[in-house]
Amino acid sequence: EKQGWWTLDVPASDVERAAVVIGEVLQEDYLKREARKQRPSFDETMLALRPAFTLGAFLALVMMVFFYFSGPYVQSSELYRHGVMSPQLISQGQWWRLVTAATLHADMKHLLGNALFLWLLGWAGAERLGPGSTLFGFVITAVFGFVVSAVMEPNILSIGASGGLFGLLGLSAGHGLRLPQTILERAPRMRTFGAAFSLLAFTAFDPESNVRAHVAGFVSGVAVGYGLSGRKDSDLFQTG
Repeated sequence: EKQGWWTLDVPASDVERAAVVIGEVLQEDYLKREARKQRPSFDETMLALRPAFTLGAFLALVMMVFFYFSGPYVQSSELYRHGVMSPQLISQGQWWRLVTAATLHADMKHLLGNALFLWLLGWAGAERLGPGSTLFGFVITAVFGFVVSAVMEPNILSIGASGGLFGLLGLSAGHGLRLPQTILERAPRMRTFGAAFSLLAFTAFDPESNVRAHVAGFVSGVAVGYGLSGRKDSDLFQTG
């Protein structure tokens, strides 16, 4: 009869048991409310102190620092000559170029575009998988993108972090494939994957870019994201 009130009708023999059960439920609700009060809300935590945001910003900053020392492609600095992804030199044993090439950029426009996407995609990936898994995924997918490019285009030099950026996009897509599905909602997995794939389709196929590294980075990112979604972030750094 009164809003917020309810009546439970039970046999006299079950009154004591019903009272115990209801008391346990009310106690659990009380503890949950207290825990929510003690836990800082999203708005109460400074954005700069959130690990996911900090990782994205840090990676973008590191990328800009590398560009400060390497300069644009036209200057042909020592870092460029020893770091560019050259399939022929890699085949001669200079494997470090698969990593160093991701730190080099052709000009300021190239740098700023990649730094912005690295910040956003690194932030998004770390929110889903944790900072450690995201950093691991970025490096692995960047390297894999260059490996595929070197095998399929042995005469083309390449620089830039785009393979790893699309790897981060693939990480989010792979994580989305592990989203739980319920009876009422069966589409969250494909929605997340479809959104990431659409972004790949709209941005990865610039004729002046390394399309093979982009696609390879995305595909490997999906695999890495799917595999890491079932692990805790700290699992990557266990020793023994």
